[in-house]
Amino acid sequence: MDSRPLLNADLNADALLQIIAASNFRDAARFMRTSRFFYSEAPKILLRRSISLASPTEIPPFLAFLSAQERIRFQFLRSLHIDFSNAPASDDSFRSLSQLADVFPLMTHLHSLSLVFDQFRLMAALVSTTCRRPEYSSTFLPLRSLHLLEPGPSDECFKTLVPVLSIASNLHSFHLSAQSQVQLSHVLALLHLQPNRRLFTTVRSLSLFMPTLTAEASAELIGALPFMANLSSLRLTNGEALLECQPSLADAFAALTSIREFRMDAVGDLGLNMLKSFKSPLVHVSLNFLRLFEEDEIFEEGFFEQLDEDEWPQYHPVELLSRVAPTLEELDGDHWYTAADTTPDPICVYPNMRKLSLRDASFPRIMPYIRAYPNLTSLAYHMDSPGCTIDLPVALDNIRHYSSQRCLNESEQASAGLTWEHLESFNGGLLGLYLLGLTCPIDSLVLDPLHPDLTYQFLPVVLQARPRNLTLNDLPGQLSGARDDAFSAFNGVGSSRLENLTIKAEVPNNGYFDIAASLEGLLSSLSRSALREFNLTINFVASNSRPPNRPQAHGSANVPLRFAERLAENFNLETYTHQFLCALPTVRRLCIALKGPRGRFREAVLENGESSFTDIPTYSVPK
Repeated sequence: MDSRPLLNADLNADALLQIIAASNFRDAARFMRTSRFFYSEAPKILLRRSISLASPTEIPPFLAFLSAQERIRFQFLRSLHIDFSNAPASDDSFRSLSQLADVFPLMTHLHSLSLVFDQFRLMAALVSTTCRRPEYSSTFLPLRSLHLLEPGPSDECFKTLVPVLSIASNLHSFHLSAQSQVQLSHVLALLHLQPNRRLFTTVRSLSLFMPTLTAEASAELIGALPFMANLSSLRLTNGEALLECQPSLADAFAALTSIREFRMDAVGDLGLNMLKSFKSPLVHVSLNFLRLFEEDEIFEEGFFEQLDEDEWPQYHPVELLSRVAPTLEELDGDHWYTAADTTPDPICVYPNMRKLSLRDASFPRIMPYIRAYPNLTSLAYHMDSPGCTIDLPVALDNIRHYSSQRCLNESEQASAGLTWEHLESFNGGLLGLYLLGLTCPIDSLVLDPLHPDLTYQFLPVVLQARPRNLTLNDLPGQLSGARDDAFSAFNGVGSSRLENLTIKAEVPNNGYFDIAASLEGLLSSLSRSALREFNLTINFVASNSRPPNRPQAHGSANVPLRFAERLAENFNLETYTHQFLCALPTVRRLCIALKGPRGRFREAVLENGESSFTDIPTYSVPK
């Protein structure tokens, strides 16, 4: 390895180091292999940025990188963010955390440490290993952020945090949660570890999962809340049950002025009354009206199922949250039903509202939302329609109702001369978007699996939205139907702005899906577009069905290929990819993956001007 960098005439070493600073770690590693100079100097640049570890499996290679050059690199580390919110509490995880704990004292210039743990046992393992020797006592001085997503149930787990919080004088963000009254008592006790209630001011979020509290525990929490001056996020998982048990909590929560994000599940009258009296200028509200528990048993009936429909209008999102209309930016709702014949006051406007997400919602009247949220940029809408179960045929009366609902929404927008001018994305079901009847273009569409009886809705939706980015979690047509019909929406106006197309589909192996004909129809429909990126994944799903009187075979390899499987087996992916790229020269990135039949995997990839093909047959099948 040369000791001097090979420099371009116009680029000196400092300029190249700045390029490294702006590069990802993979590209930076390539630089480091070019000379001793970059090998020794690049880590100083790279470790100035915040380093994030998302899994215990990332710890060994990270420590191997830091241990090079006689461990001198540890002193260059400035900021470390550990987010193990999805990490399993396995032996490998504990082993990796122990290795990390052993080298903490070498990070002498670490000034920012952030810890996010879902499994409290992992957090306890890291802390107990680190604090087992006196010389490690200052390890957590740089701790700036601590997230405890699911506290452990035992006293010992909480005791492990005592030495950490006692010395964490730089702690800025403390995110707490409690699943029981005992855990809440532990949490509040931790906050008293530093003098002058300093830790209370570090609490940024509080999540309460318990459905009940004693009067003493409730009084303790109410007494602590005023000192949490920076509490910005509050979540109540069993909110209604908790407020029924201790009604005084509602006034205490409503009196807070620092809350920006409020989440509540199992919402009922008490929660809604509390929300109406909130003094905090809420920015993000998430409400789930489905009752989760009733006497420790699953209880599926929601708040609106217990009301008459003529009571629904007072709970329309626009009406209910009018108190926070000046500040609200994001709203999530589950099982939030609205009356189809009664609309809220059109005077109420939410000028900062940007994101609206409604799941398991009722039939939509879209005009009240357009008036109230004129600057909306992101919309997610998932219908709750009993007549639209994916495995059952749709009744003709329902189809007529869908058409009339869409016409109503379209005509109201036309009459008012209003629609969303800034809407950038939609995520949800085809039926929901069809019923909304939006007359504005939408840059990004993500559509859920399509009901086979409702694929006729795909054409008018795409023609109206004219998306730039389209993701389909199903094929947009009958698998055994005419190939041109399935993709006719991409002819002309439908694909006039289309740049990125992603299709993910599961195909039963016992059907009549002609993969060659379908993909030729897709290519023909897209041929006049300016597509730049194309991703297609087709997964052939095994079916347990077999012809009558035929015994079950022992192993799939002994079962003859079915019609769809035989066509897929003979499909030439490499030839099709070549035809696709010739017909669409604007494509710069492409990935076509065929999973199956019978475990076979094929993939065609175009990336950075280079193409590659993969074909992995799992086992042979009889012809």
